[in-house]
Amino acid sequence: MSKTVLITGSSRGIGAELALVFVKNGHSVILHGRDCDRLRSVAQEVTGFGAPPVMITGDLRDTQTLN
Repeated sequence: MSKTVLITGSSRGIGAELALVFVKNGHSVILHGRDCDRLRSVAQEVTGFGAPPVMITGDLRDTQTLN
């Protein structure tokens, strides 16, 4: 059964790698990060292995990010 996974800090490092692992295993991903350009780059890579991810850009401590 496919699940949707929210990965914070997915614009680089272990977060980006986790996004790829989850999408390669058939899961949908929601990418979060503060660096919009890097997040877009990870989203393009993820899209190559499955459905386009949902992207959330911003600081999760800021309530405007979640609106």
